[in-house]
Amino acid sequence: MEPPGNLELNKLFKEMYLFENERKNRLIANLAIPIAVLSLIFGVMTKYMDHISIFNFGILTITFALLFGAASISIIVAVILFACSLLFYSNYKLFPTPEKITTFHEHLKKHYEDSGEYNQKEINALIKNDLRSFVDKTHKECLETNIRNNDRRALYLHGTFIALILAILFLILSSFPYYAKYWKFTIAQKTEFINSNEGEKTND
Repeated sequence: MEPPGNLELNKLFKEMYLFENERKNRLIANLAIPIAVLSLIFGVMTKYMDHISIFNFGILTITFALLFGAASISIIVAVILFACSLLFYSNYKLFPTPEKITTFHEHLKKHYEDSGEYNQKEINALIKNDLRSFVDKTHKECLETNIRNNDRRALYLHGTFIALILAILFLILSSFPYYAKYWKFTIAQKTEFINSNEGEKTND
């Protein structure tokens, strides 16, 4: 029989293992957020690029270029951090399936029966003790790996969110010189069109 202290410790390992599993599921669910935000950001940047030809050298162009460049760098950082958060998905350790535990149980039973050193009662006690040790050891190994992976994934996701927030902020700021330039370009086009029509009427 295990000491009370060990039983409490093993119970704690089991509870922590279950907690880290829930934490892993929450982190995986949060992976959908950066994908949605990146899609929105790429849509805005595409709209900007559609009218990039209106920009010539000037203070508005320089301001827009700096802010748009900062947003682009933030997005690149976000994509790299997001990719890193995906790499840890396959590194998690899971508790063995019932089939594997049953196979292990049969292996232990055969081992003790073949030894011929124990009666059935002793064999059952030894198997029970070995299974408990196996379960406790597995919980501890899985816990150590899953805590490390969850911490890394959480860190990379946190960095991804910060980079995306910065990208959104820079894009919002870049919209001011963009639309100021677009508005001037539109006014200039309308003026040119009106002058052209007036010139044609004068010639007529």
